[in-house]
Amino acid sequence: MRRQRENYTGEEKVRILRRHLLGAAMAAKNRRVILFIGDGSFQLTCQALSTMIRNGLTPKIFLINNQGYTMERLTHDGSYNDVQPWKNFALPVIFGGAEGMEVRTEGDLERAFEKIETVSPLSFTEIHLGKWEHCQSLQGDAPSTECGTGE
Repeated sequence: MRRQRENYTGEEKVRILRRHLLGAAMAAKNRRVILFIGDGSFQLTCQALSTMIRNGLTPKIFLINNQGYTMERLTHDGSYNDVQPWKNFALPVIFGGAEGMEVRTEGDLERAFEKIETVSPLSFTEIHLGKWEHCQSLQGDAPSTECGTGE
């Protein structure tokens, strides 16, 4: 059963990893659970990754690394929207889990998808994007699937 997309505001956005993904993965261990999360939000909830590994959960996590809070930059840019760069792809190993993957090119992404299909444990893929890359729909424009740099 698919849930309708919800519109989250404020700090709710950064709690998605802990609240939704962890809960869904614990409740339905036999189902595929997938999360796309930004690097800024992940930094506030990364301890949930350790909990998932400890409990043997197998979600597929895609971390979109665009060097901070791009959604906030679209409203008001400032250095406070930047986050300290992490090697997020290394965290699963640090927490005692499977190896993470780092994506910088389309070829890297294709290889990551192939690997994700063959691994059963948790998979963690860090996808690097430009600082201003986002979908136009994030700007409050008419719903769109077009993505770009916004510049």
